[in-house]
Amino acid sequence: MLIEHILEKDEKQEYSGSNTHRIFCIDCSGSMGESLELLRTQLKNKISKLIQPNDFFSLVWFSGKGQFGTIFEHISINDVTDLSNIHQSIDKYIRTVGSTGFVEPIRLCKELSQKYNELPQVFFLSDGGENTWPINECENAFREMSGIPTIIVEYQYYCDRVLLKRLAEYSNGISIFNETFESFKETFDTYMRNRVSISRRFDTTLPIIYFDDDTLVFKNIKNDETFINIPNHIEKVWQVDEKPFHFETDERDKHSDLVKQVYLTMLYALHTKSKNMMEYCVNILGDVHISKLYSTCFSKQDYSNLTQHITNCVKNPSDFAFLKGVDLNYKPNHNFNVIELLNLLSEDEKARFYPYRVDYNRISREVKKEKTFFPNRDVGVRFTLVSNQSRANLSFGCQVYGHQIDENDEISPVTAYRNYTVLKDGIKNLTILPFTFSQETFTRLQKENCISSITSSTPYEKGTIYNIDLTDLPVVNRQMVSSPISSVEFCRKHIDLFKTKASLKYLKYLKKMVEKEDEKDDDKKEEKKEEREYAKKDPNIVRDFYTANELQVKISKCSTVPTINDKLLEKLSKGSKLTLSESVLIDLHSQYSQYSQLDEKKNWIDNSIKDYKQKQTDLTSTLEQAKIALLIGGVWFSDCSFDTKTFKVDEFEVTVEMNDCKVYMD
Repeated sequence: MLIEHILEKDEKQEYSGSNTHRIFCIDCSGSMGESLELLRTQLKNKISKLIQPNDFFSLVWFSGKGQFGTIFEHISINDVTDLSNIHQSIDKYIRTVGSTGFVEPIRLCKELSQKYNELPQVFFLSDGGENTWPINECENAFREMSGIPTIIVEYQYYCDRVLLKRLAEYSNGISIFNETFESFKETFDTYMRNRVSISRRFDTTLPIIYFDDDTLVFKNIKNDETFINIPNHIEKVWQVDEKPFHFETDERDKHSDLVKQVYLTMLYALHTKSKNMMEYCVNILGDVHISKLYSTCFSKQDYSNLTQHITNCVKNPSDFAFLKGVDLNYKPNHNFNVIELLNLLSEDEKARFYPYRVDYNRISREVKKEKTFFPNRDVGVRFTLVSNQSRANLSFGCQVYGHQIDENDEISPVTAYRNYTVLKDGIKNLTILPFTFSQETFTRLQKENCISSITSSTPYEKGTIYNIDLTDLPVVNRQMVSSPISSVEFCRKHIDLFKTKASLKYLKYLKKMVEKEDEKDDDKKEEKKEEREYAKKDPNIVRDFYTANELQVKISKCSTVPTINDKLLEKLSKGSKLTLSESVLIDLHSQYSQYSQLDEKKNWIDNSIKDYKQKQTDLTSTLEQAKIALLIGGVWFSDCSFDTKTFKVDEFEVTVEMNDCKVYMD
C-alpha cells in the first residue's frame, strides 16, 4: 500500500529569486537524423514564446567525443531582438554528426548551471547511449549534477533506457520516456514552463513517489541514507509500503483514493521490475484491460504502452480506468501473436501488401541512390517474410511495380525491390498493415480482432484493402514463455535448418546445371557484388549505434553452407573425404544419382525444391517463435541452467549464446 504525506514548504530552502536559467542539451548523433529537422523547427517556433520574461535559456549540442558546444548561452526574451541570428545558429549546429558521448556535454551543462545567478534546470535529451566514454566516467559526471534540477528524456525505443534511468537516479533528476516526437513536444512545453525549486530533505526509509507537474517521479534511498531530496514546490508524496491493500467489497470505484493508490503502486512495480508486486496489484484490482496488457508485457514497447495507460488511469480515471470493466477472476488467454499473423499472411497465396499506404518509419539512415522510380501505389504485392539469424527482426521483402523516366523522357515499366521492417529487435516498427487477402484469412483475423473498424458480424468483401492493426497484438505471449523449450529439440531444428539450406543450395545448382542457366547466375553475382561494395563503410567515420540482444547459434564445423561445384559432386559420388558440412548432402546426392533420364531429373529436382522450401519455411517459423521467446520473453531452456551453452546432438556440437551486439544506425 501507499502512505500519503502532505508536505509544507521549507521557507529556508525556498529560492529567493524568481528567475530560471533553462539549459537545453540535445543529442546530434547520427541516429537523431530524422528527428533533428523537427527539433530545429520546434526550437525556432517556441524559444521566443516559452522563455518567460526575466528567465534565461542556453542551448547545447553534442555527439561523440570532442563533438559538443554551446550554440547560444544565457539569452532572455528581452535579448531576442534578432531572431534570424538565433534561427541561423540552430540550423547550423543542430545537424547530425557522429556517435554519442554524454560526459563532455553534461559537464558543460554543470558549468553553465554554476556560472549564472538564476536557478538552473538542465533538460538533457538522447535517443542513444554512452558509446564513446567509459561507463564509470559517465556515471560520475552525472553524480556531480546532484543538486542541479535535471530532466533526462529517453527519446524513442532504441535509446539505452536502462542507462538513462540510472543516470537520472545518480543526478537526483527525473527520467521521462517519449516514444514519438509528438509526445516529446508536450514534455518540452511542460518543462520550459514548469516550477523549479531547490530540493529539501524528506526523512524516510521507504521509496517515494510524487508528481512533478504531469511526470511521475520515483525516488529510492541511496547508500543506506535515511532521507530523500524532494523539490520544495512538491506538496504531496507517497511512501511505498509493501503491506497489502484492502478492499471492503468486490466493487471498484475508479475515482476512489484506494484505486488510485493501486495504480500508482503498479507504476512503481513496473519502474522497479517487481513482478510479485505487479501481479498482486493486477489480481486485487481486477482491471480487465490492464490484465490483458500485462499478460503480454515483455518488450520495451510493451512496458512503455502499459506504463502510459496506467499513468492515464491515474491522471484521467473517467476515460481510462477500468476501460474494459472489472473481473477479479479474469484470466487472459493470448494464443495469437505477431509472428503467427505474419506467417498466416505469408501462407495465403491471395494476400497482397500495399506498401505505399503505410506511414513507414525507415530503419536505415542511409538510402542507396538509384534511378528515379515511380511506384504504382494502387497495386498490391506479394512478400517474402525475412528474418534475422540472431536478432528479433522480421521484415517484408517485396518486389514493387512502377515505371521510370530516362534522360530522353522515355517511360518504361520496371520493378524495384524494397524491404519493410515490421519488427526491429522485438519492437513494432509498423503497427498498421494494409492488405487484401482470402476469406479464410479474413475470418481468422476477424476472430482475433486484428482488423481496424471490423466487427464480428462484418461480411467479407473481396478486393477490399483491410488495415490489420498490430497495436494490441503481442510479439511475445504467455504461451510462448510458459511452454518449455527443449535445448536438444532447439539445436536439432537448427541442424535440420542447416541441412535444409545446404540441400536447397545443392538442388538449385543441379537445376542450373541441367537447364544451363549460367548467364542468369552471373548477373545475380554482379548484383550481389554491387550491394556488397555499397555496404562498405569509411573506417574513418565515427558511426552511431545502439546495443541490442542477439542469440548466436553456432554448429561446430558447419559455420557455412558448403560450396556446391563439380568437385563436391565428385566427392559425394565417391563418398570419401567429406567434411561434416558436406556429409549432410550424401543422402540427397544418392537419391539424385538414381535418375538417368533428363526429364526424371528435372521432375525430381523441382519436387524436391518445393518440399525443401516448405520445410525451410516451417523450421524458420518454429525457430523464430523460440528465438523471440528467448530474446524478448527472457526465458531459457527448460532442461538446463543458463550457464549451459554447448549441446551435443548426434555427431553435431551446437553452441547457443545470448550476447549484446552493436547495431549501427546507418
